[in-house]
Amino acid sequence: MRHAARVTAAAAASFILASALGLPQGYWAVITAVVVVQASIGATLGASGDRLIGTGAGALVGALAAWLRPPSHWGELGALAASIALLSYGAAVRPSLKIAPVTAVIMIVGNATSQHGSLVAAGLRVADIALGGVLGILATLFVFPARARDAVKANARRALDDMSTLLTLYARRLLEGDGDEAAITALHDRLRGDLGKVETAVAEASREAAARLTGASEAEAIPRALWRLRNDVIMIGRASSHAWPAQVADRLSEPAAAVLRAQAEALRSLSAAFADGAAPAGAAASLGGEAFREAFERLEAEVTPADLSFERLEQVFGLAYAFQAFSQHVADLDERVTEFQAGRKA
Repeated sequence: MRHAARVTAAAAASFILASALGLPQGYWAVITAVVVVQASIGATLGASGDRLIGTGAGALVGALAAWLRPPSHWGELGALAASIALLSYGAAVRPSLKIAPVTAVIMIVGNATSQHGSLVAAGLRVADIALGGVLGILATLFVFPARARDAVKANARRALDDMSTLLTLYARRLLEGDGDEAAITALHDRLRGDLGKVETAVAEASREAAARLTGASEAEAIPRALWRLRNDVIMIGRASSHAWPAQVADRLSEPAAAVLRAQAEALRSLSAAFADGAAPAGAAASLGGEAFREAFERLEAEVTPADLSFERLEQVFGLAYAFQAFSQHVADLDERVTEFQAGRKA
């Protein structure tokens, strides 16, 4: 509903101003306003900038092609082909130019250049897009403004909650032999999407900070810390995916499940810190690994490597390594969340 209000306000303001300024194709300002308004200020800044850059390049190339082409059908075709080839290559190298070929086509085959002259038509085209982009930004700023920080928090929380649920399912699998594999697969699929959204939101928040629309830069290391934790979760899942031999299960299942539950609780604590704005209180301090380490040392003393297959040895030592890495990466994310919250208060 709030997004709809921003789009409506931007479109209405663009129509009014384009009409007042007498822009001959003012509807492009309205279209631009509708297209560029996004869910956050940072995203709108990016969309507006990309559209203005692409339109400027397309309008310039299209205007020059329309001015230089021979006055014939084949001349128009040649100008069209050359412009599209050049700008399509540019768009492949720089995604911000993806609208440029479309703009060039409009400049060459439309009637604006014949009515106003090539360069004047190009200037009017850029003016339409600039007007719509600026009004889109203003609407996002003043009509139910949404900061990218909020999207960072929301998506990071979803990622942490998904990882916490995965660890809980792994603990159940260790103890009961049933971890609901369908649910685990679905959570991993969703987690990849969550982390992609975190990266996008952090980029948008950084764009807001660069434009001085927020008081502090975001913790850009948050996506990296989350991806590392996701990799640890995958390692833990693989190490617990097959039933252990009795001599291993009797010694490690209970302490390993306790570590998994503690890890899940640590992730929930970090998620809550994102939600309430408070700095996390050492989420990595209570991962409960001491009992697992003692059980692991007893296993090493009582069970020789010859008693286990290579695959089972890989599982056991892989789980021990994954637990250690997870603890380090939770501590790192704890620091990143603290930086993020400190930036909010700055």
